[in-house]
Amino acid sequence: MSFELHPQLAKDTTVIGHFPLCVALLSKDNAVPWVILVPKRANLKELHHLPMKEATTVFARISSRQPSA
Repeated sequence: MSFELHPQLAKDTTVIGHFPLCVALLSKDNAVPWVILVPKRANLKELHHLPMKEATTVFARISSRQPSA
């Protein structure tokens, strides 16, 4: 089974980036500008449900990003 974004999540967000293990989405709710990272794995709903090695890779990449000036 391949990765498919839930239809309601696709409706409520805009894709802002694709990464090897996840897709980054921006909430369309202007009151709360959430960035949502969705794992690209079938039957997974949260990043912490990824296998430990993959989760470690994702979180290491997130924490190494520097804010833009």
